[in-house]
Amino acid sequence: MTHRRALIALALILLAASCSGPGPQAGPSPTPAVASPTPTGVTQTFVPSWPTQAISLGTPPAPATPAPTPSSGPPSAGPPSSGPGTATPYAVTQDAVYGLWDLAGSVPAAVPFVQPAGPTKSGPATIGQPIGGAADLVLAGGWVWVVTDPGASASAGLYQLNRTSLTVVSQRSLPVTVTVLPNSGGELAEQDAVAAAAPPWLWVAAGSDLFRVDAATGSWTGPFPEGEELSSIATDPTGRLLYTGGETAAGLATVREYNASTGSLLRQVAVPAAIVAPDVAATATGVWVGYRTGLAGEAELLSSQSLTRIEPPPTPPGESSVGPFDQIGGIGVSISDGALWLTGQSSLACADPRTAAVGASETVTAPPAVVAGGGVLYASDAGAVDVVSPPAICFG
Repeated sequence: MTHRRALIALALILLAASCSGPGPQAGPSPTPAVASPTPTGVTQTFVPSWPTQAISLGTPPAPATPAPTPSSGPPSAGPPSSGPGTATPYAVTQDAVYGLWDLAGSVPAAVPFVQPAGPTKSGPATIGQPIGGAADLVLAGGWVWVVTDPGASASAGLYQLNRTSLTVVSQRSLPVTVTVLPNSGGELAEQDAVAAAAPPWLWVAAGSDLFRVDAATGSWTGPFPEGEELSSIATDPTGRLLYTGGETAAGLATVREYNASTGSLLRQVAVPAAIVAPDVAATATGVWVGYRTGLAGEAELLSSQSLTRIEPPPTPPGESSVGPFDQIGGIGVSISDGALWLTGQSSLACADPRTAAVGASETVTAPPAVVAGGGVLYASDAGAVDVVSPPAICFG
């Protein structure tokens, strides 16, 4: 998953979704039965050639004050927020979508939500406890796990939540290596945190460190210092391989491949064309990497055996190319429901993650974060989650 900055206040949502069958299904995309028109103040992300509905999250909860830490516990409610922030879906189950809701306010905080939906469900959202600086959400070991950015501190937070009530069951502090900004008089650099599941483990990348967490109990091993700022993390479908996207102190972007059971580094490769740490999204044959090259950006599939490029074919020297894999402003990559999703500044495309064959594309007004399940795509929007029905070709 991609990271969220510690200066942004985020809130958890659990938004029930309409999915057909016991898991991701190929074929025509079902349209969720419970959805409302785009609420007042919400800017819809999609130019609707793909059927799109927005499920409103209602009035934003109050931000928290003071800023919470893993040791101090959940904070109390503060002043009302000033408007709807962006709701970002992170994970899809058979009957629910989990995500984070960015709230307005001076103090970073995240509030869990559960929103019933679907053909036979309705009702108001249930509000959980706020979590300060929430940065990523992962389902693993029967729990909802939320990690918080370390920011300019020496620790990241790890929260264990009940999947039904979203109450906080436990919270832990993960000690991270602090980075001092050059020529700053000792000022600490802002650092991020991201997480990915590799059953029975949950891997957390915080700052320049990796942590291996028992997804059932929350006990952890680490930190494993990696010597570079880690901004993206993913595991392959088998749970055997772990990938990170990072950037060295010298500004060199890298991709690393690890044994997801032991954390042993298997291989690494530099991405010299990238100007920032790349996004990573793993598939059975390797890892998709999306990155910015300046004003533009690229996406490519690297082999799990060598971390060399295997798809798509590179653009011949001297030629320019603008398409799903080469876009102005950079490209975000993610894999869910068997599809590769390529997110640009004004477009979203689905492709086969093994062959890079593009299935369909859509115009967007802003680059959304997306996750798919059961033939339905869920996308970020202001104060709402967009429920999108892409063409069936997206799902094989």
